[in-house]
Amino acid sequence: MSTLISYEKKLCMSQLNVTHSSIASPFFFDVGEGRTNAGFIYVVKGEVVVRSGNEQRKFSKGSLFYLPGGIRYTARWSGKEGIEYYGLYSVAKHYDTIVPDEFALQEITPPWKSDGDNVIIKIFSLMETGERINKVRAISTYYSFYADMLSIMQQATVKQLNSALVRAIELIDEKFSEDIPISHIAQKCFISESRLYHLFQNELQVTPTAYRNERRIFHATELLTNTTDSIEQIAFSVGFQSVAHFREVFNRFTGLTPSKYRTSFISNKINVTQSND
Repeated sequence: MSTLISYEKKLCMSQLNVTHSSIASPFFFDVGEGRTNAGFIYVVKGEVVVRSGNEQRKFSKGSLFYLPGGIRYTARWSGKEGIEYYGLYSVAKHYDTIVPDEFALQEITPPWKSDGDNVIIKIFSLMETGERINKVRAISTYYSFYADMLSIMQQATVKQLNSALVRAIELIDEKFSEDIPISHIAQKCFISESRLYHLFQNELQVTPTAYRNERRIFHATELLTNTTDSIEQIAFSVGFQSVAHFREVFNRFTGLTPSKYRTSFISNKINVTQSND
């Protein structure tokens, strides 16, 4: 008598990304755009406040937290002694078949006792060598780590945003530098202006105007750190009608003036270069 038994399990990712970031500036501002890749973040220095929808969580030095895929979020980093973190992201295999994540934003007790046993740092070190065999070892280590996390993470389906709100966000993201009246955005979403304000406040805890300013400031930080454009040029290019208003809003979001933000980034870049020499 002959028998044949087989089992199969589709791989949950097509790409593994691991990052290490060290930032000297006391404040750092970032915006996630609703991407499909979920991730684990380990905070080495500083702290981060993550806001997704109407939920807000703070994660401090030594924290390990899970960031679900397919959500929009803002992350505000701060730290008197600098900011440092590792990120481990699995990129979904099929971008056109997004399903609600089984796990919500949450903090996880790290399975390691010291950074010497830190799995995420180990994966980064393996990938950093650039050797093919070590990259395979990194992927193997990730799957083992992910299996351990599945056994301790709390399941909770991520709440999906209202479809009209998603459309409004897309419209603002596409033309964040233009002062399109909120009433016009509401019309394109086939809802009233008051209903749109309610959706933003209820699901994102910001007004449409505040959200647009978030997008402007995020793009301003990219221009400040990646170009030599003047503060005035950046202010007008991201949509502000006056430099004074730009400085005011920038300080409100990041805790720094545009000039100090750029100086801090350049200083950190020099320090990193020197430490690698």
